[in-house]
Amino acid sequence: MATLREVPEGDEDNYVNFEYGMFQRLFHATGGNEETPMTDMHDSANLEQLYGPLWAYSDNKVGEHIDYFDTLLGELSGRIIWVAAPQRIAGTQTSVQYIVEPDRGGFPDIVTPSDLIISRK
Repeated sequence: MATLREVPEGDEDNYVNFEYGMFQRLFHATGGNEETPMTDMHDSANLEQLYGPLWAYSDNKVGEHIDYFDTLLGELSGRIIWVAAPQRIAGTQTSVQYIVEPDRGGFPDIVTPSDLIISRK
């Protein structure tokens, strides 16, 4: 699911609608089965059904390892499993979203380009 973020005052309804839209996609992608492990969903058909069409024009691609920032957990890293195209979900326009399998384990994080940490190597 989406990472928890601070919701701007007055934008609570849009945030709840966005989260509910993501929940419905997850529910339908698993066939309504709450027991379906996330690892079974890492094929392109399931990822597209869950997160929307693959975006081919991103700077970062599926399989790349990235570092990113989460407002609650700080600096994180993980592997991109899907790059979701910009779309409209529950009345909210999204930007490109990187679906990332975090190194710490757990559910995938949704990372926007502005959350990426660019290495200065």
